[in-house]
Amino acid sequence: MGCLAAILRRSPVILLDFDGRISSVFAGYPASQITEELRGLVVDQVGELPPALDAVTSPHEFLSVAADVSPELAQQVETALQTAEIKAVESAIQHRA
Repeated sequence: MGCLAAILRRSPVILLDFDGRISSVFAGYPASQITEELRGLVVDQVGELPPALDAVTSPHEFLSVAADVSPELAQQVETALQTAEIKAVESAIQHRA
């Protein structure tokens, strides 16, 4: 633990990925489910799923591609994704060392 403490003391910034070794953020609310919900949102908003979004499997990639389709659509997808991420965190599974 002394080595880790030394690293933390000299690090001005620490970036943690909370979906991995620390916890499984999407364990209770899978990313694939979120992506499907985002697809539904887009269909509701524009009447059909743009071809560019059809094969996307990751919610974050979905947001990125939505931004290429339309800035307004991307804003709606981003808002929905933020809500979904909060819901996912509430159902996350913490890993123990």
